Amino acid sequence: MRKLLAAFCLSVGFVGVAPAADSLHFRFVGQWDPQQPIGSVAVKGEYAYAAGDGNLFVISVADPSSPVEVARCSTSTRLWDVAVSGDYAYVVAGDSNLRVFSISDPLHPAEVGRCSTQSNVRLNGVAVSGDYAYAVGSGIGGLVVFSVADPTHPTEAGRCGQLLWGGRYPEVAGDYVYFVDDKNLLRIISVADPLHPVAVAQYTPGYVTGATVSDGYAFVGCESSFVVASIADPANPVEVGRLDSAPCPVGMARTHGYVFTSAGHQYGLFAYSVSDPTRPAFAGYYRNRNDSYAIAAAGDYLYYGGEGLSIYQFFQLGDLDIDNDSLDITSDTMHLRKWTTHYGDSLECARGEFILANTSAAYNPDPADGPSISPVDSLSVTGTLTGPGGTIDSIVILNLPGMLAQGQSLVCTLAAYVPVGLPEGDYTGTIIVSGKDTEHLLVQDSCCVLVRKLGDLDVDNDSLSVVADTMRLSGGRSLGEFVLANTSPSYNPDTADGPSLSPVDSVRFTGSLSGPGGTLDSILIPNLPASLAVGQAVTCSLRVYVPPGAEGGDYSGTITISGRDTTGYVTEDMFHIRLTKQAGDLDVDGDTLDLSNDTMDLQTQPAGPVYSPYAKAEFMLVNTSSEYNPDAGDGPSRSTLRDLKVEARIGTAKDAKSTKVRTQAAATDSVYVPNLPESLAAGQAVECTLALVIPVGESLQSCSGPVIISAYDTLGYQVQDSFYLVVRGPQPRQSLDSLRVAPIPFKPNQNPEHDAIHFQGLSAGARVTVYDASGQTVWSAVENGDGHLKWDANVASGIYAYLVVSADGKSSKVGKLSVIR
Repeated sequence: MRKLLAAFCLSVGFVGVAPAADSLHFRFVGQWDPQQPIGSVAVKGEYAYAAGDGNLFVISVADPSSPVEVARCSTSTRLWDVAVSGDYAYVVAGDSNLRVFSISDPLHPAEVGRCSTQSNVRLNGVAVSGDYAYAVGSGIGGLVVFSVADPTHPTEAGRCGQLLWGGRYPEVAGDYVYFVDDKNLLRIISVADPLHPVAVAQYTPGYVTGATVSDGYAFVGCESSFVVASIADPANPVEVGRLDSAPCPVGMARTHGYVFTSAGHQYGLFAYSVSDPTRPAFAGYYRNRNDSYAIAAAGDYLYYGGEGLSIYQFFQLGDLDIDNDSLDITSDTMHLRKWTTHYGDSLECARGEFILANTSAAYNPDPADGPSISPVDSLSVTGTLTGPGGTIDSIVILNLPGMLAQGQSLVCTLAAYVPVGLPEGDYTGTIIVSGKDTEHLLVQDSCCVLVRKLGDLDVDNDSLSVVADTMRLSGGRSLGEFVLANTSPSYNPDTADGPSLSPVDSVRFTGSLSGPGGTLDSILIPNLPASLAVGQAVTCSLRVYVPPGAEGGDYSGTITISGRDTTGYVTEDMFHIRLTKQAGDLDVDGDTLDLSNDTMDLQTQPAGPVYSPYAKAEFMLVNTSSEYNPDAGDGPSRSTLRDLKVEARIGTAKDAKSTKVRTQAAATDSVYVPNLPESLAAGQAVECTLALVIPVGESLQSCSGPVIISAYDTLGYQVQDSFYLVVRGPQPRQSLDSLRVAPIPFKPNQNPEHDAIHFQGLSAGARVTVYDASGQTVWSAVENGDGHLKWDANVASGIYAYLVVSADGKSSKVGKLSVIR
C-alpha cells in the first residue's frame, strides 16, 4: 500500500537532497517547452490545457513520454489559472476578466465568452461547478461568482463584497468554496445560494501555503507541516492528522489515495499517503529544478508547470495490504490477547493473527490503491510498542513468508514478547510490513497494535469431569461438569496468562463433536453464567444429546468458552470432549411408583425419643431393553451393569448438603438405597427403595436436590440417570393406619430422653383423649398441621387409656400406655 521513502528523503528540512533524479516513486516521463512559463495546468482525457504568458496551450498527452502542442489561443494579457468543465476551459487573466474557451474540438480551441468584474480586481484562480464559476483574486472583492449557464455569455452573479482580502487556489466541494487568502488563512465560503455567497469559517492550522479538498477532508499545506482537517462540518474544521517537517506544500493535487504537492525548485515534488487521513505519511519525492506551483494529477501521472510542462509517473506496481477488519484486527487495530509463557517464565508472548495480501482485483482490502500487478519479496516487519513499563521492541511475525505472489494472501501470526512483571496497562504502537516489487519499489502497509491484559477466562482443565484438558463422556444425554473461572491471583488454572483485571460478560460457548455417525452439535451448558466478576468461579454442567440410532463409537471435538472484558475485547479458553456411545444404558423410570415427572416427594416424620425420623419412597431402576426403555433418547442397553452407586445432593438455598452413599450405607447417612443391586443384567428392572434418615436433633425440611444412580458397563464406560428429590416437613396422614405412640412405658425420671409421650401419624384434625383408670379425662388435644401431638404426661404413675378419633368420626384407634415415675 504505502510506499517508503529513501532515508535521505526523510531528513528534517530536506537539506542536502540529491540533484534531480528519479526517486523510488517518481519517474520523469516527458517534457514540453514553449519557451515561456506555465502558471496553471488542467488535464482532461488525452489533452492538457496550460495557461501561459498570453497563451492558452493545448498539449496532447496521449503519449506522456512525448507531449506535443496541438493548438494555442493567444490573448493580450498573461493567463493565471485554467479550469476545465465539459467542453469549455475557463481562464482568469491579469486584466480582471473571466475568459471562456470552447475545447469541444481540442485541435481548434476558440474564445467564445468573456466577463469583466465590476471593480478593479485581479483574478488569480478559478474553479467551476455546475452553472457557476468561482474566481478569487487580489484587491477588494475576494470571491466573485460568475454564472456560466450560457458559457458564451458569462455574467457576474455575486460576490463576498464585505471581504477585504484576495485569494488563490479555489476548489469547490458541495455547497462550499475553499481557497487560501492573502493572509495565509484557509477561507471557507458557503455558496448554497451562489448569488449571495457567505463566509462561514477561516481555518488557521499554521501559516497556510496551499490546500486541496476531497472526501470530507481538507489537505492543508503550511510553512513546514502537512495537515489533514475534517470538514464534515465546514463551519468548524477539525484537525485529525498532521505530518511535520513537510517542506512548505503550495500547489496541491490528489489521486489514488495520495496528495501530491509542489514547493518550488528548492524542494521539488512530494507525495503523501492519505488513505488513512488520521495518519498522513511521506510516500515519495522528486527533486526537480522548475520553480512553479502549478500541478495537476490524472491517473498515475503528474503534470507540473514552470518552465514548460513536465510529466512524471507515480509508480504503484506492488500493493501490500493488511486486512484491517479480519481475525484479530478491528478498525485498523490488532489486539494481542493470546498469552503464553516462554524461556523459563522470563517472557510472556502475546499473539494475534492478521491477513497479509499482495492485493488482487478480487481481494484489495484498501481500495484507495492497488490491485498489485507484481510479486512482492524481501518481506520484513518493523515496529515497537510503548506503555507504562517502557518500550516493547521484541516483535516478530512467526510465519512471515519471504515473498508473496501477485494476488496471494496469507494468515500471519504476530508475536510480541513481553518481560514477565512488566507493569500492567496499554502498550500501543504501529507495525509496518514492507517488501519490494519487481521494480524494486518499496511497498508497505501498517496497522496499530494494542497489548492489554484485562479479562482472563479459564476452564480448569484438571477438575470435576475434565482431566488433562479433556472431558470424557458416555451415553445418550451425556453430562459432565467443569469449573469456569474469571481468574484471580489465588485461582488461575492457566498460569500462562492472567490473573484477570476485569469483569467478563457476554459469556457464550461454541463447539461440536464429530465421529462415526457424523456431527453432534446439540450441546447445552444450561447454567453458563452471562457474566463473571473478577475472581469468580462457577461449576458449569455440559450436556451432549446423542440422537437415537446414532452409530456407536467415539465422538470428539472442542468447546470454546468466550466473553468480553470491560474494554470489549474477547477473552476465551477451551477444552476437548471425548464422548463414547456406550453399550450400557441405565434409566430411572420417571413416572412410576413414588416418582412423578422425574420428581420424588418425601415427607419426614418428627423426631421422637427412641427413633430417628425417616421417610421412604420407591422407584424403578432398569438396565434398559427394547421393550422397557423409559428414556427413549438412548438405549436400549446391550451390556451388564456393575458397581452401581448412588450420589445425592440435597440442601436448602442457604445450606447445601452433599452425601455420597453406597449400598452398605452407614446409619448416619441421610440418603441411601438399602436394596440397590450390585449389578443389573441387560433388560433387568428392579424396584428400589430410597430412604431418608435424619439424626435426632437435626432438621431437614423444604430441601431438594438431585439423586444420581450410576454404573459401569462391560466396556468400562460410566452410565447414569437421575431424578429430583424434594424433601418436605411432617404433614398429617390420610388415615390413622400409621399411628405410633411412644415411648411406652413413659419413664421421665429414669430416662432423660423421655420428654413426652408422642402421638405420630395422625390424620388431619384427629383428636387424642387420655383417660385414667376411673374413666376420667386427664388430657385431650387436636392435631394441628404436622400429624403429631405431644403429651407431657404430668400425671401419677399408673395405667392410662387413649382414644384417637378422626376429624370426621369415621375411624378411631384405642390403646393403653403406662407412666412410671
